[in-house]
Amino acid sequence: MSCAIEKDVLLNVIDIYKDMPYLWRGEHKDYSKKEERSEGFKVLLQTYGNVDEKATVKILKRKLDYMRTTYMKELKKVR
Repeated sequence: MSCAIEKDVLLNVIDIYKDMPYLWRGEHKDYSKKEERSEGFKVLLQTYGNVDEKATVKILKRKLDYMRTTYMKELKKVR
């Protein structure tokens, strides 16, 4: 798969992820609801599956964590 397509898919995943604060915001009322979070990650996985057909929720969570960590490192460099 080309890098451009992968980038587009990852940007879509990030946009969807932003719209689901119960996946990343600890103080959200649904953050502790395992079923709600599981369904949210399945929705993200459907989009991310366009890049990696063998992806699982565990792989997706790892990818999101990696992107978040990288973003924070780059943000610190800018500040």
